[in-house]
Amino acid sequence: MAETNMRTSHRNAGLEELKASLLVHGQLQPIVVTRAPNADGFAVVAGARRTLAARALVTEGKWPDTARLAAVCRRAREAEARELSLAENLQRVAPCAADEALAFARLVGDGAEPAALAARFGRPVRYVRQRLALAALSPAVLEGLREGRIPLAVAEALTLSASHARQEELLLRVVECPPVDAARYVREALRRARLPAGNALPGVLEAYAAAGGTLTRDLFDGADDGLVDDPALFLASQRAALEAEVERRRSDWAFVEVQDGPQAWSWRGAFSHAVPALTPEQQVLVAGLQRELERPDLTEAERALLEHRLDAIEPEYERRACGVVAVLAPDGAVQWVEGLRRREPEPAPVEDDDLPPWEGPPAGGGRWTRLRRRRCRRRCAGS
Repeated sequence: MAETNMRTSHRNAGLEELKASLLVHGQLQPIVVTRAPNADGFAVVAGARRTLAARALVTEGKWPDTARLAAVCRRAREAEARELSLAENLQRVAPCAADEALAFARLVGDGAEPAALAARFGRPVRYVRQRLALAALSPAVLEGLREGRIPLAVAEALTLSASHARQEELLLRVVECPPVDAARYVREALRRARLPAGNALPGVLEAYAAAGGTLTRDLFDGADDGLVDDPALFLASQRAALEAEVERRRSDWAFVEVQDGPQAWSWRGAFSHAVPALTPEQQVLVAGLQRELERPDLTEAERALLEHRLDAIEPEYERRACGVVAVLAPDGAVQWVEGLRRREPEPAPVEDDDLPPWEGPPAGGGRWTRLRRRRCRRRCAGS
């Protein structure tokens, strides 16, 4: 490479895409070279990455070693060569995401498969699917993206809805009264009517799909597990799987119950947490570790290891005396709460009218006595 070539860093960036393009489409743009300062060969002024990609193809055996790149030789002094290199790299405009998306969609319409397009252009398959999702947006959204009225992140969030009417409704809100984080606002608005598929118990999504349920996936969120399009069907499948798991756990605990619906968390008023205790085996282990810790010849490393083993011993619940509550939240999430006891119902307060006339007030008076005195005063005033 010529010393006048401006690209001295990140020369390998996007090299795989360039290699794929050279393999499939051939060289589309000639490189620019000048005579080397010692007049022995040529130096690349513009096209360093294309040259590196071609050399890599030869090294990998994908191109013959007789392959040549088309080049334009310029007679230029050092200052002029530097200017040529800068101009070649600066005079580039990346395509608008909307135009790129529609170009991919047209190729798919012509019969190309997304995986094949990804290989031909050296892009991940997910990238091609993302562009196809953008191409399916409302024409009004694509026009807003082209004109710069909405950022790309908002358009990506709008792909969560297949309804052009819904997309345009949210687009209008974002344009007329821009929220602080427009993309997050749109994404949350479109997620609100669905449930996260990530809450599904094992086997639920398969049962949901077999019953005709569908998912919507956020192609622009790598951590997204999908959204359930039919919440009622999903919750029915989730409840069936939960009941099966409850039956499996009932043999280990005194009771296992399911709490669900809008008041799923009201179990706190009916249950209290039991206190776990060490099993006899754990008690023996703890006593042995504590005796080891009392040794005067312990090194710091040995002491730390013993303390770590001691901290790792977890008390266990007496399962025959306490139980489990499975909380099924409205969004389908399931939480298991172990080691619970039923609260004893509190006795209802006794009113003086409930006592027989021959029974005197309880010792110490208290509320019963105060009520009795008030009633006596009212009777005296009435007479």
